[in-house]
Amino acid sequence: MVSYPIFTSITKVTLDMQRLLTLALAFLVAGCAATGPKFTLHVTKEPTNGILYLYRPMQIANSLISPGVIVDEKEYAVLPPGGYMPLELPAGTHVVDLKLSDRYQGQSKKSFDVTLKQPTYVRIDTWNEKFGSTITRRFALTEQPASVAEVELNDCKLQDALGGPRFSKSHFFYQN
Repeated sequence: MVSYPIFTSITKVTLDMQRLLTLALAFLVAGCAATGPKFTLHVTKEPTNGILYLYRPMQIANSLISPGVIVDEKEYAVLPPGGYMPLELPAGTHVVDLKLSDRYQGQSKKSFDVTLKQPTYVRIDTWNEKFGSTITRRFALTEQPASVAEVELNDCKLQDALGGPRFSKSHFFYQN
């Protein structure tokens, strides 16, 4: 069998490039991930308030996008992958919305009940749908039971809901 050195070197370069791109992607995704303290249960400051936890588990799909969070028409910070926000709100029904750029579609204005007895857990889900040659990036708000949410929240980090970065039209940059 004849060995051609040029093909061996091309294969090695291709594998090296794949490893390099995989490593670069891992650093890019990690750079877009949430930073802050790990999840802990929060206690309300006011006896008439409950806690609404908004969280976004770490996912590769749409990890470069951090939607803005809007509750009862008040804008909070963006929520990156692997992040959570505990919001202390008066008991009752609250409307949650995601602020996304025009390139993304989301489930808009969904209502959730916040109670005094137990926290309300809302997960931000994201996925891609392919229709022919078109890929649509989607986001949705889904209420989760405490048994599921608290396990998923163990991998999330606290985000500053009021002092964190705000949503920007560009999907790569934030504005304060």
